[in-house]
Amino acid sequence: MPTEIARTSPFFPMGRAEKSNRPVYNDFIIKNNWGTITISGQKLSIQDESVLLAVLFLVKKYKADKFSTDYAEICQIMGISRGHNSYKSIEEGLERLAQSIVNTKLFDTANLGKREVVRSITGSILSNVDQKTQSTKVDITVNSYFLALYGANMTTGIDLDKRAKLKGDVAKALYRFLETHTGGGVPFGLATLILAINLNTEQPLFTIRKIVRNALAELQKNGIIKRWKIDKNDLVHIFR
Repeated sequence: MPTEIARTSPFFPMGRAEKSNRPVYNDFIIKNNWGTITISGQKLSIQDESVLLAVLFLVKKYKADKFSTDYAEICQIMGISRGHNSYKSIEEGLERLAQSIVNTKLFDTANLGKREVVRSITGSILSNVDQKTQSTKVDITVNSYFLALYGANMTTGIDLDKRAKLKGDVAKALYRFLETHTGGGVPFGLATLILAINLNTEQPLFTIRKIVRNALAELQKNGIIKRWKIDKNDLVHIFR
C-alpha cells in the first residue's frame, strides 16, 4: 500500500451497526499530521481496506492494472472462508472502492510544523469493476493515479498473512500505520495516533484508551510489536 495512503487513510474502524447503515459523505475532511483527505461516497471500513489490499496483491501477481479474478481467489488472499456472505461483502467493498472519490493532500514530511501541501492526488481507487451477474467472476481496473504510487516503490510492506491473523479493526489499522515507521521508542501522542487510524474521537477518553490498549495487546500477542505502554501523559510508546 502506498505509504502516503497508509499514513493518511480513508478507512475507518466500524462496528456492525454502522456498516449496515453507512453514512454517505460529500466532501468529508480527515486531517492528521501527514496530510488531509476529502472523501465523497460511502464511508469506507477496514474490511474495505482488506479488499483493497487483496486487489493490490493481484496487481502485483498479474503485473497489470486490469485483470480478471473471482471472489474465491480474493477470499484466499484475505484469509477468510469462501461462501455467500464473504462474496457479498467483497462485491459491495469493490463497488464502494470504485464509487468513492478521494482527494489526498500530502504535507511536507520534512517540515510538518508548517503543514505545507507538496502533493495533491484526486480520484477513485478503482476506476472500473465489472462483476458478472450470477457468477463469482470479476474484472477489476485499478486507477492509474493509485498505481503510479504503488509502482514507484512508495509502498508499505504489509504482510497479508500477519494482518489476516488480527481480529480487531483497530489492530489492523494500527498495524498498517506502524508499517510506515521504522525503529521504536519515540512515542506518539494518543490524540495523534487515534487521528491517524480514524478512530472515533467522540468517545470518552477512558474508552479510547481501552480500545487502543486492546489493539496494542493484540499486536504484541501476534508478534508484530515487542512491547508497549501508554504513560500518564497519554504518550503511546511502541517498541518493535
